[in-house]
Amino acid sequence: MPRKTLVAPQYTRRSLIKSAAAAASAAILPAGFANFEFAAAAFPADWSGSAAESPIPASNPRWYGFNLLGFFSTDPDWMKYFPYRDDGMFPENDFRRIRDWGFNWVRLPMDYRFWTALDLFTIDEKKIEPIDRAVRLGEKYHVHINICLHRAPGFCILDTMDEQFTGIHITKEKTSLYYNLRTLDAFVYQWAFFADRYKGVPSERLSFNLVNEPLVPPDAAETAQIEKQRPLKTPDFFNSEMLQRHARDYVRVASAAGNAIRAHDPQRLVATDGYPGGGSPVPGLFASGMLLERSHLQPDARHPPRLRMGPRWRHRNRQSAHVAHER
Repeated sequence: MPRKTLVAPQYTRRSLIKSAAAAASAAILPAGFANFEFAAAAFPADWSGSAAESPIPASNPRWYGFNLLGFFSTDPDWMKYFPYRDDGMFPENDFRRIRDWGFNWVRLPMDYRFWTALDLFTIDEKKIEPIDRAVRLGEKYHVHINICLHRAPGFCILDTMDEQFTGIHITKEKTSLYYNLRTLDAFVYQWAFFADRYKGVPSERLSFNLVNEPLVPPDAAETAQIEKQRPLKTPDFFNSEMLQRHARDYVRVASAAGNAIRAHDPQRLVATDGYPGGGSPVPGLFASGMLLERSHLQPDARHPPRLRMGPRWRHRNRQSAHVAHER
């Protein structure tokens, strides 16, 4: 038998980055979905049903990349920590470098207040043009764009932060996305607007992430109940009736937005963070055809990193693009 000559592979910086990033490619769906086929166009318009009824097999898109923060927050204190320009003019060089580094995905975590009037239903289309430009840049550099409402009408995870502790002033929402019907209508209106605006852009190029790290904040009575039970073990909290009830509130909100998107653009790929706060898959949405994202990486012996990898990959690396831009 003739001997084979083994040639050492030639590694470049780009190939090494791509190899490392491939480990994060399971970030979009739970690992159990990995062998399914993805068929966005077949998503049903009626999203009712249990997890067992999920009719659409799906696989993890091979996307990995960065957050870009050009529309992150209308509260300027955040610029102390993230050196971004709050004009939404996402630098073209960021897209070019992301492509050259071997990545293919960008998430735009945004604050709806940049383009929305105080009445919650008047959208300034001139302020949307930077997002249009980002979508075009994504096409130019073969980078998938994920539009995310980091702050949605009636909810932002930042509103749960203690300003005295962080030193960051946050202008909090005055109404609740989960309990105020008019605010829910405004949330649905935002997504109907985006669905109509980007109808026809393939889901291979553009997807929607409904709201960052959804969480229904406990009311005063629930807070008092939690305080009485301290010290509260983590498993007890996550299995509590209160948390399960709040998860159903999120399913109701996400389903309303999803139905509005499908009414305007049936093929649009829609993603939902886990609940609570991006933590766990949401069984009530398994039949929806939504992509399920996990927002945090918490490896331990019971959950190997391969199974726990989530969009935290993006969070951990999101400043890199800005560092490159600053240089």
